[in-house]
Amino acid sequence: MNRILVVSHSTLAEGFYKSEKLLVGNSMGLKYINAYVDETDWTPQAEAFFENFDESDTYIILTDIFGGSVNQKMAALKQKFNFILITGINLPLLLALVLAPSQLSKDECERLIDEARQEIRLVEPAQESNIDEQDFLD
Repeated sequence: MNRILVVSHSTLAEGFYKSEKLLVGNSMGLKYINAYVDETDWTPQAEAFFENFDESDTYIILTDIFGGSVNQKMAALKQKFNFILITGINLPLLLALVLAPSQLSKDECERLIDEARQEIRLVEPAQESNIDEQDFLD
């Protein structure tokens, strides 16, 4: 089983959670932590994610900014728990991870990251005033 946690500065993580719920129809076991929304230390919530740690499951943590404080704190937890840490989250990546039909490996996560990178692009409307859905297909 894949266990996925999104952790971000402020309420971005909750936004990803709500978007996933809207698009997929349920939370699929996805968890989130909004860090630094107040003075409360959020790291106990992150440790609680591993409370019933099962070595047969794959744990994936997604953070917002590489090298940011959220990412640094989660990287420090890798000394204590075995999980895959991915930073620079986007919605296509989150959906790919959540909808994966089987348990994910590090290599499979890397492939999904590469695919999600392809979703980041500059979009310019066609010169014609009638924009067709076909204009957005490769």
